[in-house]
Amino acid sequence: MIGKILGGGIAFLLGANPIGILLGVALGHLIDKDNQTTVISRACQNCNTSLNGNEEYCPGCGAALKSNYSKTEQQQAAFVTVLIVLCAKMAQVDGKIDAAEARIVKKFFKEKLNADDRSLEQVKNIFKEALNSQYRLEDILVQWNTLANPQLNYMLLDLLYQIAMADGMMHSTEEKFINQIVSQLGISETIHKQIRGAYISSINQYYEILGVSPNADNQEIKKAYRNLVTQYHPDKLISKGLPEDMIKFAQEKMNKINEAYEEIRKARKF
Repeated sequence: MIGKILGGGIAFLLGANPIGILLGVALGHLIDKDNQTTVISRACQNCNTSLNGNEEYCPGCGAALKSNYSKTEQQQAAFVTVLIVLCAKMAQVDGKIDAAEARIVKKFFKEKLNADDRSLEQVKNIFKEALNSQYRLEDILVQWNTLANPQLNYMLLDLLYQIAMADGMMHSTEEKFINQIVSQLGISETIHKQIRGAYISSINQYYEILGVSPNADNQEIKKAYRNLVTQYHPDKLISKGLPEDMIKFAQEKMNKINEAYEEIRKARKF
């Protein structure tokens, strides 16, 4: 997925806002922050006239200039960029950058998102740019919220937990950071508990995964399980335009939901 969407021109389409600028600088584009413009070297596909990246019509032949990227691909590029930014910011929360954390992020993108060497270099550039950027996280998330849907927000949160728990434990600074992201993305406490329960062990973790109270009756548990199965069904996610890699994450989530339901069912003998 990453190799396709982290390419020339995609930063321009995301605009001269924090996400587009971070992506553009990291990919080697020239971003004019003061004038809020993005300069990208490209040419008209119809007559090969050089373009500066801001035109809607070719100055050479007058043809309407079409994007090579669909809205879904723009959303995916924003998703990957925001995820990298969040990884960078989470690595900073304890006041230092741990080399082990950087390796965890690299391993995550390589194994979970199938990033090749070229894509990993781009991820590294975005990560470094995010570390040095003066943009507030709040501004980045404001722009993200104009592009995202709830399912993508849930996926971001799930991935943050995967990365935070990659060393086998949740640090207090990481937990505080994640709680901040939950609030800024407007994720409900119920959904947060469902996602958190898949990574943080507790006596009630299986109930948290299903988003129900341990005092819920059997019918409530069955209903919650059916709702989650519907929410994470691959066909539904595909219909929303989510790529194959993200479908894989949802399937992993579904496996945890099935496991939680089965454990509760066995304990309650229904």
